[in-house]
Amino acid sequence: MCHKETELEDPKDLRAEIGKFPNSTNERKKMSKKTLRKRIAIVAVSALTAGVLSVMSAPVANAAALAANQIDIETTTATPGVCTVDTDKEIATISTAVSGVKVGFPAAADYEGYLSISGPGIFTAYTQEATGGSADTITWGPDQKSVTFNTDNASDDLSFTVKPTAVGKILITTRATSSTGTAVDVITMNVVASCANGLVDLAESYMTIVSSAEADENAAGWTSTKVDTADANTVAYSGTGFVAVRLNDVYGNDLPTSNGVLIVTATGDVTVAAEARTTSDDVLAPAAAGAAKTAYVTGTGADVVIRIDQDSGAPTSSTVSVTYNGTSIGSKTFTFLGQPAKVVVSDVTVGLKASSNGFGYFRYTITDAAGNPLSGKFAVADDVYNTDALAVVSTVTPRGSGAAGQTAAVTGKTPGLTGTLAENARYTCTNKGGAAKLQIKVAVDTNSTSYITSAPFDVFCGGAIDTWTISLDKATYAPGEIATLTVSAKDSGGRPVQTLETIAGLEYSFGGMTAVTAPTNGDYFNSAAGARTYKFSVGTSEGAFVGTFKITGATESTAKTVQYKVASSTATVSNADVLKSIVALIASINKQIQALQKLILKR
Repeated sequence: MCHKETELEDPKDLRAEIGKFPNSTNERKKMSKKTLRKRIAIVAVSALTAGVLSVMSAPVANAAALAANQIDIETTTATPGVCTVDTDKEIATISTAVSGVKVGFPAAADYEGYLSISGPGIFTAYTQEATGGSADTITWGPDQKSVTFNTDNASDDLSFTVKPTAVGKILITTRATSSTGTAVDVITMNVVASCANGLVDLAESYMTIVSSAEADENAAGWTSTKVDTADANTVAYSGTGFVAVRLNDVYGNDLPTSNGVLIVTATGDVTVAAEARTTSDDVLAPAAAGAAKTAYVTGTGADVVIRIDQDSGAPTSSTVSVTYNGTSIGSKTFTFLGQPAKVVVSDVTVGLKASSNGFGYFRYTITDAAGNPLSGKFAVADDVYNTDALAVVSTVTPRGSGAAGQTAAVTGKTPGLTGTLAENARYTCTNKGGAAKLQIKVAVDTNSTSYITSAPFDVFCGGAIDTWTISLDKATYAPGEIATLTVSAKDSGGRPVQTLETIAGLEYSFGGMTAVTAPTNGDYFNSAAGARTYKFSVGTSEGAFVGTFKITGATESTAKTVQYKVASSTATVSNADVLKSIVALIASINKQIQALQKLILKR
């Protein structure tokens, strides 16, 4: 195999020789033919020696035009002064101390093309390795900033050496065929004063809260991201929190493993453990919980997974902090939940009295001793008074479309819930209907050997609308006040109407007021047991008014009325009072004038 490397010389000498040629016709005539031939020969030899035009063989007519991704960076990080080279071989970071970086064909090829440099760099040499045939055609451009080439055969492996001249960015543009050819690719070399390999860089490193599945060494593994896994910062009772750490230098490379010391510390009632990853694809979860609030990983500079466990089982908050060789990597905060400690019932509906499948619904919130809402499945039992009205409460899951730790809301007609029936606590009405008190018990432990109980609450079982009434919260309103209208309905047994019964055939009118949220057909009786309330804004028109409200589908279908007044809270003065005051003032003035006249006459 032939290996040839040609160094470019300073082209200033060449330009000096060219400058010696006569510039005018008279000057050329004065010079003898022999002298002229001698000068031309000198320039030709100089050109070949300097490499401005190095012709080793005639151009190969069948050479293919250079295309994208056919020239890459060949030098690797094993060369001193090369900080990093990307996997696509088109971007590198190098220092000014590097002896040179080669760019060329990754494999033997037969091409013609053009390379040019912009930025602080020059071409210093080319290397040809051929198994046969003649040498390549290499034409250097001015100032060692460009080169045109045509390889001899497909066995050639041609490369060019680039040398940085200052700190900055070198862009090597590749063109097809020649300097006028189409630009097909750009190779980038970022030149720095010195490499920063092995120093942790926070912008290129990651510290992320992950789920237990992402921390499992048998799972697909964690992907580098600065975004914490949703809800993984809240850990259920007896659960475990995880943090994945990936340490890189400024170039995105893993740190060396020779002398790295990673330290983990945690606050709160927890213990921590930490282990290095064993492969490049998986995150290794520590096999066991730690025994202290501090953990160490030595001899590592790449990836670590941290495990955090509750110590006593009581609810707690913990901030986990990480340093590497004294540099702070960051911190993450976890909330560790405790066992159920309190259950509060809300949004109790009036159930439907039916011969079968008549239900009433309610929501409940479970919190631990610290007041944190709890989510998940909890065993629920009933403690019922008056069993003629009620059957058992079903086992429910409090995570629905409602807030964390709370059952889903009742938003539609039966079943018409924001979730499945299993996501709502419910009671069953018998065909007797009626009212009762209910108290639910929530299991504290998974074996249901211990319970917490709610306060007793009232439940009702009602039917369709039979009779109804309206009322206002006040008899007299001042302008600008908010009035509350209550529509109360009962079934044929005198019980509150079921919550999911709807208003139909609605007509209403309230003078001097404007509805804040207008009453609408389809409204539920869900403001209170058998009741629906509406808000009205009181206007500025004072006086006495009669409001009317009408619904159909009930035994009482005629309009209901209610009387009210709108009056200012401050005293008002009528026009008659004003006129009377003016007359009295005039009379007083007349008396004073008369008295003055009498006084003048006496003098």
